[in-house]
Amino acid sequence: MFWLMEFGRFVFGIGGESLAVAQNTYAVSWFKGKELNLVFGLQLSMARLGSTVNMNIMGWIYSRIQGLVGFPGYTTLGITLMIGSATCIFSLICALILGFLDKRAERILNKEQGKTGELCALCLRKSY
Repeated sequence: MFWLMEFGRFVFGIGGESLAVAQNTYAVSWFKGKELNLVFGLQLSMARLGSTVNMNIMGWIYSRIQGLVGFPGYTTLGITLMIGSATCIFSLICALILGFLDKRAERILNKEQGKTGELCALCLRKSY
């Protein structure tokens, strides 16, 4: 089962980097100037804070559920992981709401996201 744990960590690592890219894309489209610097700092800080809180609180949740259920084992671990899964589902719902709001703002403000009007210089060069 160690290979399954390594595979899960690998998938989690890929998702984390993709999330950072998506967050930066949203931040650039919504904020400008000094506000953008603050948002980048807050994004990085909240990601680190969330990891730290998760690392410190999951053991506490496990022990509290163990006290309620009455015995350690797979039942207690399953309930603990379901609580963690619920927070991930809540995060997914928030991301879907953010996507909806971003599309709505794009339509209302008549802005085209990601369009800079510049052509790729590498694409224009056929030979070196």
